[in-house]
Amino acid sequence: WSRADYRATLATLTAATNALVVSFDHYGPLGQQVALAQEDFAQATNAATDLLVKPAEPMRLLDIGTVLQHAEALTHFDVLGVTEKELGDSLLARCVALRQLRRGLDVVDLHCPIHVFGAVTPGVMLAYLMSGADIFDGLNWLRYDYSQSGLTCLAEPTVDDPLWDRPDCERFVDRWRRNLRLLHKLQEAMRGYAAGGSLEQLHSLLPSQGVVAAAMRTVTAAAAADLATEGER
Repeated sequence: WSRADYRATLATLTAATNALVVSFDHYGPLGQQVALAQEDFAQATNAATDLLVKPAEPMRLLDIGTVLQHAEALTHFDVLGVTEKELGDSLLARCVALRQLRRGLDVVDLHCPIHVFGAVTPGVMLAYLMSGADIFDGLNWLRYDYSQSGLTCLAEPTVDDPLWDRPDCERFVDRWRRNLRLLHKLQEAMRGYAAGGSLEQLHSLLPSQGVVAAAMRTVTAAAAADLATEGER
């Protein structure tokens, strides 16, 4: 799968296609990433665009300051994407990075959504939402059962799993359906929180009040760390 293959696929999208297209992964100077992404998206002029910003080099963390230095160029895209693993080396550090990114974009009046790739578990999504992110996706809903108070690995049936004796394909599909139902409800609750700032919908939806409490604890700690860093600057 090369960039040429990707561009050839983008060229097949029609005006009737409802698509958000993501730029092809590229490590290098951000200006170069922007230019290549614009060339990518020129193949799909009817689609919404998502610039996936990467560090200058592999195995490095994303430099938020560098991203914000190119804020004017980011106005060419509908969504700004980041990978969870490149935001920071801990949940706290990632929340701080998202806070700084969201604040920096707001300062230049750029209110595009922030898309976090690789994040789709309830507690983490709540923490990132409260830190300034807007869009989330990942594959963990295929790997874990979200209906319990904690994440349960789907590869091994739990003691009280009513489908413990069924084929894996049947058991997995049942759990995936339940996870998707919860994620749809969580999506609506998160939209309600974003619109009004109330946690009541989140508390009533999630299996455990502790999920919301843990997210709030993380966000509060991230706010304190962010303010301390800002004070040092």
